[in-house]
Amino acid sequence: MKKEQKNQMALQKAKTMELDAFKKLGQVPTCCFCMTAIHPEKSRILQSWDMWVIFSLFYTCLVTPWEVCFSKADTKIGVLFVTNTLIDFTSEKRI
Repeated sequence: MKKEQKNQMALQKAKTMELDAFKKLGQVPTCCFCMTAIHPEKSRILQSWDMWVIFSLFYTCLVTPWEVCFSKADTKIGVLFVTNTLIDFTSEKRI
């Protein structure tokens, strides 16, 4: 139990020292100690992101082969073009 208390005190001291260093520099701390964790079951943003990724995967698996085989080479901006563009931007953001 004493060792755990020492570890907790050392961790708290490190957090304090790091925050003081950021304050002296006039910066906003973005350290791992200051950030909150994202809980996968409670975060609505993470759930929305997961649903978007699932949709993107299904779209890519189902629509893209059909589009390659059966659609004509159009230069029109349509629903498929807009959806493809959104999915492309999603892929770029993750990289």
